[in-house]
Formats: sequence, structure tokens, C-alpha cells
Amino acid sequence: MQVPFKKTEREIQQNFIKKMKRINRDVKQNKENEVLLYCDASHMNGIVYPHKIWQQKGKIHNKKFFCQKHQGRISVMGAIDAETHELTHVVTEGSVNKLFFSSFLDCLAERYPNKKIHLVLDNAKYQNNEEIKKKAEMLGISLIFLPPYCPNLNLIERLWKFMKKKLAQMNLFEKNSQINLLLLNFLRKFANKEFKTEVNPLFSFKFQII
Repeated sequence: MQVPFKKTEREIQQNFIKKMKRINRDVKQNKENEVLLYCDASHMNGIVYPHKIWQQKGKIHNKKFFCQKHQGRISVMGAIDAETHELTHVVTEGSVNKLFFSSFLDCLAERYPNKKIHLVLDNAKYQNNEEIKKKAEMLGISLIFLPPYCPNLNLIERLWKFMKKKLAQMNLFEKNSQINLLLLNFLRKFANKEFKTEVNPLFSFKFQII
């Protein structure tokens, strides 16, 4: 039995967008004391798939794809500043769980000392729980949870999509270290503003409603 994809009602999404535009406006007016961040994790496994392929219309599909068994995975947890587009991130080969996310909150508090942090994030269990909420409150971080099933309302999803497009190659990896090197190289270039002209338009406050 196929389970239908759950969609949040349009009105809920529209109200959330209005709320975030209001918060973003207020943060800009008080940017010395506040910051708005969009947070999420992204994952890469042993195969980097091609972003897209093409073939002549009317021709039978004859593209060959090779794969191999590779159980490793690299994860990156990131939070992007809605104003400056600066990225705070942690890369791991381990699990992205409650303990990991708790440590990531410490990283954010260290990067933005003496600032109130507004953190937009999804409803994953490892970050939407009482322990994390108490930790965030202690650090002065205001958690803003997205409506369920609405990655379209998370700015950092646009960065992860751009990243996977950039890294899409017909590559096979035997070791996690190879994936890690590729990922860290991208993050370094992003930090150095090498993708500035490509990514800045992605972070506008124009959201698609699904």
C-alpha cells in the first residue's frame, strides 16, 4: 500500500512565511544583538550521482551506471545566516543524533556570543525534544520549528541542493576519506565566497508553497 505524501495546508505555510519575514525584518533592525539562522543536515554516501543526464529524443535508453557496495556516509550539519549567508557547520562520519545536535548548539553559541539566536529547523526527533529545547533555552537560542513536511521553507535546503549539484559526478568512492575531501573542498570554497554570484540569489525570502 502506497502511503500518500503528507502536505501541510497552504494557509499554515503562508502564515509561517509571514512570521519569518517579520522576524527577519526585526533581526535586521537589531543585527548587533540578534541573528537568524536556518539549520539542517545533509548526507553523502559512497556514490555521487549525476545531477542530470540527456539523450536524443526517440532513442532507446542506453546509459550505463556503475555502482559498488559502500556502507559509509558523511554527514554535515549546518546553519546559515539569513543575512550574511555565513555557514556554521560540523562534518561527521558518525550518527547525527541528539548528542551530536546538542554539541552543534554549543558551536552556534560560541560563534554568536552575546547574541539572541533565532534557529529555524525541522521536526527531526533528535532536535525536537525536551532535552534539546532546555539546552537551547539555556544558551539563549530560540528554536523555530518548520511546519511538518515543509523543507521548501528552509533556506539551507537550497544550499544543500546546490552543493549536491556541484558535487554530482560519475564517481565511486572506496573510502569515506574521499567523500570527506570532496565535501570539505566545497565548504572551503563556499566560505571563501567562490560561489557568491551563484548562491546569493538562492537565499532570497521568496518561498514556494507546496
